[in-house]
Amino acid sequence: MSSIVSAVIMTTVVVGPFYLAKGLGLGLGAVGLSLSVGPLVASLSGLPAGRVVDRFGARQITLAGLTGIAAGSAAIALVPASLGLVAYLAPVAVVTASYVDLILKLQCFALGVHGCCAPT
Repeated sequence: MSSIVSAVIMTTVVVGPFYLAKGLGLGLGAVGLSLSVGPLVASLSGLPAGRVVDRFGARQITLAGLTGIAAGSAAIALVPASLGLVAYLAPVAVVTASYVDLILKLQCFALGVHGCCAPT
């Protein structure tokens, strides 16, 4: 399961710049700013996501994370390019939040390091 999730994330990271430049016709500066959405979402939602993991436990967070990754990935694939940049960035934000803030924080929980995701 972890390999599949990692493949989805890496594909988004590798293909994203080409899609933004060629598919949407963005310049280099706009591509760079667009690619900063993922890290921005991860940094802003890290603390709340850590608290959620510590509070609700592994099973619920795993299901929520995988559902978010699947929904965001499906939206990236199915939303037409004619809807523009926002139609690409919104699903990327969902995938990022689901992966970085749920799945990776869950690893802390699984290792028994409670509180590594959020102050107690």
